[in-house]
Amino acid sequence: MAEKSIAKSALEFLNNVFLERDPRNSILDPLTCIIRLGILGFKDTGTKVSVADNSIKFNNPNVFQGAKRWSMGDNREDLHNIYNPIKKVTSWFNLNANEINGIIRFAIRGIHLLKSSYNQNSIICHTLNLYIQELEIALEKAKLNTNNTHSHSHSHSHSQGHKSHKTRSKRGNYNQETENEEEAETAVAVTTAQPEPTSFFLEVEQEVKNKHIYEFFRTLWNENEITICYNLLTEMNKCQDKPEELENYIRSIDAILSMKELKTKELLTQTSTILE
Repeated sequence: MAEKSIAKSALEFLNNVFLERDPRNSILDPLTCIIRLGILGFKDTGTKVSVADNSIKFNNPNVFQGAKRWSMGDNREDLHNIYNPIKKVTSWFNLNANEINGIIRFAIRGIHLLKSSYNQNSIICHTLNLYIQELEIALEKAKLNTNNTHSHSHSHSHSQGHKSHKTRSKRGNYNQETENEEEAETAVAVTTAQPEPTSFFLEVEQEVKNKHIYEFFRTLWNENEITICYNLLTEMNKCQDKPEELENYIRSIDAILSMKELKTKELLTQTSTILE
């Protein structure tokens, strides 16, 4: 197994040396990114990550790690590609849903493991601390909002009809209210801005691209798929002392994520082709 992993790393190194990096390849589907970070928590200490082909790649702690990361053009700024997915997950999804809440907690553990691979006083370590705080604060706010809603509901029973409608919009794994808010913000941004004509059309074109991409990301996953990935992470957590079982679960969840990443890559290629 170790020889196979080293051989694969060597092949990826040779491939990446001769490939030109495309910025579009750094765009990540938010939920896929978070689940990848969850898997990271089950990797060996010293494992680092790269962002390529619209996916988070794991760089195992072997003799090829440094060369592989260099060949992919990795640097400290690469981790910024993870920040936007973190922000989107915390706003698009219902953080009180058991599956989403659990996946995010696995991701936090994965970021902690990644942080242990760097000097604790380094800039990159401070950046990872901010990501952890972003997720933890979002989970805490979601919990407080739920508690406040329940408390308010009990003290104002006469408004129960309105409350139940609002609660329905946040059931399941998705946060429907955020979608309406984002659409309103986009409309205001486009209609109120008064830049130069050329700049205006470039901004509108970018808004169209972003809206198209975000709509795709928001429909990329269904409830059952999210539940399956959460359950796989949960099972992985039960067999950390059983390497063969753990590896099988990782392969299973990786198959699902690879499918999502391929769809993301195809979408981004089509979007650029249509709008260029």
